[in-house]
Amino acid sequence: MNLHVTFKNCEPSDTLRERAEQKLLKVSKYLKEPVEVHLVLHVEKHRHRADVTISSAGEVLKTEVETDDMYATIDTLMEKIERVAKRHKERRSEHAHPESVDGFRLKQ
Repeated sequence: MNLHVTFKNCEPSDTLRERAEQKLLKVSKYLKEPVEVHLVLHVEKHRHRADVTISSAGEVLKTEVETDDMYATIDTLMEKIERVAKRHKERRSEHAHPESVDGFRLKQ
């Protein structure tokens, strides 16, 4: 998993980057490799906003969250993206044929 973090109008922080990476490890179990993650953290007056874009094996997942605390923003963002990733994984497994592997039919 490749994680790119961009800080806008705030100091780059290793603790925020590590927290995001730790939370993304939970999400990565729902994604197919290779995974590219771009996280943008904004601070505008009293608003803390985070946007994430995840590219995983042809799928692109995007979401954004805004709160008053950056740590709460990251936590809420990762919960939200985990729900989206889980829903996409369930849809992939529902659409797959029961006698197939990764969408390709097995010969008998």
